[in-house]
Amino acid sequence: MRSLCILLVLVVPGAGCLVQFQNEVVIERPVDQVYGAFMDESRLPEWLLGYKGMRRLAGEPGTAGSTSVLFFETDSGETLELQERVIAVEPQQRFAFEMNHESMISTTQVVFVRLEHGRTRMISQVEAQGKGFLWSILVRLSKSTIQERDLENLQRFQDMLEGKRRTP
Repeated sequence: MRSLCILLVLVVPGAGCLVQFQNEVVIERPVDQVYGAFMDESRLPEWLLGYKGMRRLAGEPGTAGSTSVLFFETDSGETLELQERVIAVEPQQRFAFEMNHESMISTTQVVFVRLEHGRTRMISQVEAQGKGFLWSILVRLSKSTIQERDLENLQRFQDMLEGKRRTP
């Protein structure tokens, strides 16, 4: 096993490092509507892939320091539980949170930028890291899949607000 770990470090550049990426969409709605819909927990099933529900652990919804457990159904039909901790909230500007799982931890900052003509740029900035050596490698190798899923969620959110339907 030790030689496998050494080999992976040599073959996978940056193994164990933080994975970072950014996605964005421009939504044809004003920032107050975009932010309001983003903060509306009842609408999460409409756009967040696999979302099945939430259990509040502590704090007021949508406030820094609040914690919840979010439940997702994976592609294989299993239930995935992620613990969310809200890091920062600046209404209509920024919402930052941390997602914690036994295998990885990620921090996401969603930035809302007011544009001309009642449009909003929504930017998702994500940092993720596996817990432990092997999970770090798997997260690094899965970067493109994680980024694609994040972008798909943003596009589904955009479609929900603009009244569009995305074809599978």
